[in-house]
Amino acid sequence: MLAHGHHTTIEDADVAFHRREYERLRVELQAAHDASQLPELPSDETRRALNALLVRVRLKS
Repeated sequence: MLAHGHHTTIEDADVAFHRREYERLRVELQAAHDASQLPELPSDETRRALNALLVRVRLKS
């Protein structure tokens, strides 16, 4: 039975394909994470700058 939106089901034949794609994409995402030079957490300076930006944006709306 097929529905629309988040209640949609997939046929049994599609489950294996989607599982493989999920695993492939998880591996790709992990590889990108491992290769990233971004810090795990933002610096205090970055947090302050982002906070200031958000305050300015909110005050303009």
